[in-house]
Amino acid sequence: MDHLIDLAPRLVLVFTAGVLIGRFLNLCIVRFPRDDSFVGQLKLLFRRPRACDGCGLPRSWWQCLPLTGLFSKTARCGGCRRRIPRRFAVVELLTGGLLAVLYAFEVQPEVGLSDAQLHVRFLYHAVMFCALIVATFIDFDLKIIPDGSTLPAMAVGVLGGWLLPYVFLTEVWYQQPHLSFFEQLAQGEWSWLAVFQGRPEWIERWPHLHGLAVSLAGLVVGGGIVWSVRIMGERVLGREAIGFGDVILLAMIGSFVGWQAAAIVFFLAPLFALMTVVPSWIFLRNREIPFGPYLSLAAVVVVLFWQEIWAETDQIFSLGVFLPVVGLVMLCALASLLGMWLGIKRLFGFEAEEEFIEEWTSGDQLSFLANEVIDPDQGQWSRASWLGGDTGRGRSHYRRWRGGGGW
Repeated sequence: MDHLIDLAPRLVLVFTAGVLIGRFLNLCIVRFPRDDSFVGQLKLLFRRPRACDGCGLPRSWWQCLPLTGLFSKTARCGGCRRRIPRRFAVVELLTGGLLAVLYAFEVQPEVGLSDAQLHVRFLYHAVMFCALIVATFIDFDLKIIPDGSTLPAMAVGVLGGWLLPYVFLTEVWYQQPHLSFFEQLAQGEWSWLAVFQGRPEWIERWPHLHGLAVSLAGLVVGGGIVWSVRIMGERVLGREAIGFGDVILLAMIGSFVGWQAAAIVFFLAPLFALMTVVPSWIFLRNREIPFGPYLSLAAVVVVLFWQEIWAETDQIFSLGVFLPVVGLVMLCALASLLGMWLGIKRLFGFEAEEEFIEEWTSGDQLSFLANEVIDPDQGQWSRASWLGGDTGRGRSHYRRWRGGGGW
């Protein structure tokens, strides 16, 4: 009870800080998709203050405060009266709530960690949560995940794992030392396999190196799993099954949580996606959904409930050198299932859809020319102006003709 009383004011402080951080995340969500390059996306964050999307008028200082989208009077542009999206306030409240929940789950008395280390671990995972929020909302809107929402967080994950050797969820390697088959195999010519049994000694000897190994293994395994499924889907189905942004997203998640948790995230995400896919397909006939938000949701669940999840999956990940064999068998089974599904669709007359390739057609060119404004006085009274401006643009004869001055 005393712990809850002491925790309450800190949760209020964390929630308030999260709402303020959510304001910055809104800026990232709006600006990252405007540039394709990673460097360009970061540069956009340092442009002029937020302006109205309708008229370009800079917003007042009170409209830049958090949660202004909830109030009717301050939530409109002073120029065009366009409403500030309420989703800005949703992102800010979500950020504050998630960080408060993360603090309540992680900053608890724990054997082997001081109070300062618990707070550092909370900040480490808070960076990942913020990156997940940005990637999720952009993916929902545009079905893309810009590098600006994942690569900086991935760098924090790797550097944090190296400099802070106590923030990992579980150790990079452990194998059950009493697997009967393995004990028989690790004899004679295969005796070198004995080095994989139990807990490696170097974990205690070089903790910083171990923390870096946890982060890098999570990055490689997380990204590798999604990349393997992406390649397999393209080969079997003949179209892109998973976007490359999802590859980078799970690699970023793995750099924070390690390879075991990254694998669990990958298998949990489709279960969460089913809750949306089935209603979306039945009512909207929408066959394509963004996968990134469900990877993010699975990552949040894994971090918050890691102790319970690890208690159920520990025996699986303790198989050691047998895990790659298990993974290869599962990938082969997935390829077989995808092939069977494709065969069933063809059997019932469902032809594979051709992938849409974006290109600039003649119709696009005609629409562009038809909507291009070439007359600066269109919709206005004619006004006197310096003729040199029209001459430089090659419009001097056109202007005289429109004005009745002849050729």
